[in-house]
Amino acid sequence: MVRIGCFCRGRGSHRVPPIACLAVAIVTLTAQSASAGGNPFLRDVVPRGAQRGTETVVELTGDRLDAALAVLFHDPGITVTQLEQVDAGRVRCTFAIDPHCTIGLVRLRIRTAHGLSNLKLFSVGNLVETTEAEPNGDRKTPQAVELPITINGTITSEDVDLFAFEAQAGQVIAVEIEAMRLGDTLFDPRLALYDADGRELIAVDDTPLLQQDAALIVTAPTDGRYVVEVRETAYGGNGSSRYRLHMGSFPRPLAAFPAGGQQGTQLQVTWIGDATAIAQTVDLPSEAGSTFAVLPVVGDATAPSAVPFHVTPYATIIESEPNNDHEHATAMTAPGGASGVIGEEGDVDCYVFDGQKDQRWEARIFARRLGSPLDSVIQVRRHQGGGLAGNDDSAGPDSVARFTCPEDGRYVIEVRDLLAAGGAEFTYFLELAPIEAKLTLTMKPPQAAVAVPQGNRRAILITARRQDFGGPLTVTPLGLPAGVVAHVDTMHESVSQLPMVFEAQSDAGVAGALVDFVGRHADTTRNIEGRLEQTIELVKFENLPMRTIQVDRLALAVTEPAPFRVTIVEPKVPIVRRGAMDLPIKLERADGFDGEIEMRLIWNPPGIGSGSLRLSGDQTEGVIHLNAGNGARVGSWRIVVIATATVGGGAMEVSSQLAELRVADPYLDLAIQKARVELGQSVALTVNVTHNKPVEGQATVQLLGLPNKVVALNQPPSIGVGTETLTYDLRVDAAAPPGRHTGLFVRAVVIENGEPIVHLSTRGELFIDKPLPPKDPEAEAKRAEAKRKAAEARAQKKAERIAAAKKRRAEREAKRNADAATAPVTNPQ
Repeated sequence: MVRIGCFCRGRGSHRVPPIACLAVAIVTLTAQSASAGGNPFLRDVVPRGAQRGTETVVELTGDRLDAALAVLFHDPGITVTQLEQVDAGRVRCTFAIDPHCTIGLVRLRIRTAHGLSNLKLFSVGNLVETTEAEPNGDRKTPQAVELPITINGTITSEDVDLFAFEAQAGQVIAVEIEAMRLGDTLFDPRLALYDADGRELIAVDDTPLLQQDAALIVTAPTDGRYVVEVRETAYGGNGSSRYRLHMGSFPRPLAAFPAGGQQGTQLQVTWIGDATAIAQTVDLPSEAGSTFAVLPVVGDATAPSAVPFHVTPYATIIESEPNNDHEHATAMTAPGGASGVIGEEGDVDCYVFDGQKDQRWEARIFARRLGSPLDSVIQVRRHQGGGLAGNDDSAGPDSVARFTCPEDGRYVIEVRDLLAAGGAEFTYFLELAPIEAKLTLTMKPPQAAVAVPQGNRRAILITARRQDFGGPLTVTPLGLPAGVVAHVDTMHESVSQLPMVFEAQSDAGVAGALVDFVGRHADTTRNIEGRLEQTIELVKFENLPMRTIQVDRLALAVTEPAPFRVTIVEPKVPIVRRGAMDLPIKLERADGFDGEIEMRLIWNPPGIGSGSLRLSGDQTEGVIHLNAGNGARVGSWRIVVIATATVGGGAMEVSSQLAELRVADPYLDLAIQKARVELGQSVALTVNVTHNKPVEGQATVQLLGLPNKVVALNQPPSIGVGTETLTYDLRVDAAAPPGRHTGLFVRAVVIENGEPIVHLSTRGELFIDKPLPPKDPEAEAKRAEAKRKAAEARAQKKAERIAAAKKRRAEREAKRNADAATAPVTNPQ
């Protein structure tokens, strides 16, 4: 087991002196800690954004926000210059937004003395800001604004917001709304633009680049007043349906071409969907395998949101039309990348490359991931020949196809839209790469935030996705707050999950940090490394995620002490396959804290099942039942118990230490032999005993699971060294339930190091039959007579059939003889 203590915030690997990894001193649990609240819940951030280069007062509202200490930002560019605790559910902050802060969404949480909140988003813009002023739903009296402007508003049920402005003929009018992207609620906005006479010039619901949000760009046909209408598509809405409406003459392309390029190079980008947006030179980052977002810029005007590009490590080309068939396919290298566009309905783009026998490739389409409307389908074929692979939706709506070249030769990748749609915005990036090992880490809790109380522990569960490799892994956290250590073992090659326990010293400062994670193959020569890629669901509809956001670091906070602490009493003996164990749990409570605490394992080793434990009142001890299946993996595993209680109106969670659980082969094998008996009778039930490992002393045994009204007249007391069979004399009552009973089992307990090792037999089968009914002599005689008569009748019919057959044969023979006698005689000449 590895214990890691990181007291820095860098990405480097740091080794800590052994003294830093000693067990944390036990904190004294006090009545004051029992009043501490659980994790805060952040419901609203208002306003939903602000202009960069300004200071803005922001109100954060929710539950259990008392004792607020700081706002934790996942992205740079914003500092909090003032934080005021208004009440337990409201915090007022002043955000100072750097003039060079990246335009777009900033991820944030609130940190209190008791925990970390869920993640919320805050939008940073480039335009002057205002707030909608109700009433503004009447076409005769819309809210007047001056462009350029960003308006913060809310759509309630059946609400319509109208905003009027003056424009000159030929002026570009660009409008974009942020609604669903803010991650507040299921809010599908609709935009419409009207002229001074009330004629609708354009209406937009969903813009693929902006997901469920919308944008429009038009040229004003005349001088005069124009009105923008904002509503929910189906006239829905609620108090959480907040939006940011950006209006001006900024560039608002809906796609970009090319859609990606090679790392560290310059890309000449043509913006699509906005005739006023000129080509732009983009410097791609030096790190490949990522999505890189670019803000379209024309002069001093900047788009409110960025356009994503794919960055590849390989040389890239641009498709060359026409390339709709194999003969005219665009040549590309392997490995390599290609930017293309399905420019019209029914368009197919073909790319040809040279492959060698047994090369393994993965062809990936990046389209929907880049905001393209393309629903891609790819096919890989021999040049002018048959197919090798195809795919539609392996990466969400995007396509990924794997294949192996069967021989040296030329191969073609075909790209098209699933519904044969097309258009200028149907851009994509094709990446052809060798299949290589890849490691990705995710975790529970899904919000990627944990609070570690002073003098206590908190566990997370790391999940590793190994792609195209196997073997054990190490996972290292980087950037832990001072006074926090991490306990973690090596992840066994047979599992994909690993518990990690964070432990805060009793004198650790109340603080927060964003913790990076590095996963590596335990064999460092393999040079396989992965990081955290956690998807957080912000908006769901019927349990389907509609708006998600990714984080690459864990938010971790040291908080004030919790009113309880849990410890596993580490067993001195193993749990055996087909065995069971009662895992002892000890609980420390603060004075005055008598709340119910529920405990369970955060993770079960392979083949191990576990129950749960609830302790209330003054209860401080209990057990969690474990059982091991026949396929439980033998070895030493690390287990953790998490304990959850309601504190201060919210859930608070701590964990035990990382304890060892050994899984071993059974010392004894017990096999119950099948038995059959009638109601009201007795039967001997035999159990075969196989000794796999010498056992000191005797193993006590007990037969369990007998059906109702069935009793064992004897109970063999124990199994000794030479015991090969156990025999139980069973008495079956006449009222016992008849049928097949499979619940029988034998429980044998071996004592080792003063602790029990529980063995369980295979399930036994007992068949209980109803007795046959007694025979009736008269009825039996009648049945015998009926059988005799039936036999005679059958014999008579058989004799008749034989006689009839003989008669027919005789008649045929007589006819043949008669015919022979009357036939004329011919003399030979």
